[in-house]
Amino acid sequence: MASLIRPLILVSGGLFALIGLVAFFAPERFASTTGLLIDAPTGSYTIRSMVGAHYLAMGGMCIFGVLRNRMDFIMAVGLIEAAMVAARIFGMLNGEASIDVLAPTVVEIGAAGLLLWLAPKAQ
Repeated sequence: MASLIRPLILVSGGLFALIGLVAFFAPERFASTTGLLIDAPTGSYTIRSMVGAHYLAMGGMCIFGVLRNRMDFIMAVGLIEAAMVAARIFGMLNGEASIDVLAPTVVEIGAAGLLLWLAPKAQ
């Protein structure tokens, strides 16, 4: 199991970076695949800055954390994901969600759990 931890974190970082790249360079495509609406130019701007840059940074932190043996970086990304899950739950409780958010919520719960579970074991 120990030999799988670092590759799992690297794969997670790569997936975060991929999500970030799509949101950064193709915000309209990102929006259409996630059900977001871009009604104004500020929609693309917001997706680039709030989603693209965010996920690129998280992916970079995962990759850097593994390469430099900085598991505190991995824990930080796990905590960011956990905060995103909390925001999703809050939105669901406020009636802001539909069935469309179920898959991304499950993915974020899995990512947060995986990173928070693996970070202490990767030392």
